[in-house]
Amino acid sequence: MRRINLVSTISCVALAAFSLQSCDKSNGIDNNQVITKPYTVHFVDTSGQIYYTNDGETVRPLTTSDGFAVSAIETSGPNILFRKENSTILFASDGGEKKYTNFNPTFTDINPASFGQSVVLQLENYNDTGAEVSDRIYVVTAQNNGIAFNDSNASVGAQWFYETNSGLPSGGFTSLAQVTSGQVFAFDDQTNNLYMKPDLATAWSKKNGSGLPPAGDGNLFITSMGTDLLAVSVGGTNRGTILRSTDMGDNFSLLPALPNGVTDLTTAIGAFGKVIIACTRDNGVYRFGGNNATWESSSFGLDVNTRIYGIAQKNNLYKNEANREYVYIATSTGIYRSDDLGQNWIKVFTGRPFTAIQ
Repeated sequence: MRRINLVSTISCVALAAFSLQSCDKSNGIDNNQVITKPYTVHFVDTSGQIYYTNDGETVRPLTTSDGFAVSAIETSGPNILFRKENSTILFASDGGEKKYTNFNPTFTDINPASFGQSVVLQLENYNDTGAEVSDRIYVVTAQNNGIAFNDSNASVGAQWFYETNSGLPSGGFTSLAQVTSGQVFAFDDQTNNLYMKPDLATAWSKKNGSGLPPAGDGNLFITSMGTDLLAVSVGGTNRGTILRSTDMGDNFSLLPALPNGVTDLTTAIGAFGKVIIACTRDNGVYRFGGNNATWESSSFGLDVNTRIYGIAQKNNLYKNEANREYVYIATSTGIYRSDDLGQNWIKVFTGRPFTAIQ
């Protein structure tokens, strides 16, 4: 029998002397149920078919299969973007709810040495030091300073620009990340080049990256945890290790090793800046942080022999400013959701394996 952590609920106390109206209601509307910022999860199976859910309960297909697996999926405005495994091409949809029937190349120079979800990054509220806000798309490239961008939702036919005269070295990058304070990072796991761009108006600058494993070790990507930066090794001699930087990439500290010699990391995320959730191929899920200074196994609810290939965080904001947080994983046995930062998992879609999620 699997252990389930109990989640307590907090009720609102009425002030009887003044009012019998619930403190969570206004004009008869329950503000606990009014969502001001809904989420959508998109995920792709091994045949390339894309699905979505808005509530973690009802899952609907968006496209039919084309037989090719997808390694990265992203959204920007009305568009869905994806990169097929080992491809140099970023595809974009034609946009519009339930109209994602046509996908065409929008960019054709993704770095072939890059891997995973972080080759394409949609930025939120990324501005030029207080002026115009831009929802920018970045991709990693193999030439022209290693980064290209688009400010038109990466729509087919929209112009892409390479970063030029920007302080970046020649050559490519392999992963991208943005921290919650806004700064954007680009990393190349072959050279250990790590660069940061704080806003649209400021040039990229090189970070020290002290403490990272030797350059060229292979398959090290960056991701964020709140205002911190994580470096996750899913290959090479340091496979299975995660490093953390609390000073914008100048210095990294090695986190404790996963228990029992586990090294088969496939992906990881710093969920909502609160805990690190590490996913493996054959050993389930582990959590680090919160009240724990060590890794703990967190595979409650997963089917036996489930392999995890992708992870995403989503949240609903409510009218009363409540924020409900969810974590989703794409696995060999279906899509799972956690409502408690990865402690327990509920299967929300089954029947086939999935390769990417956003």
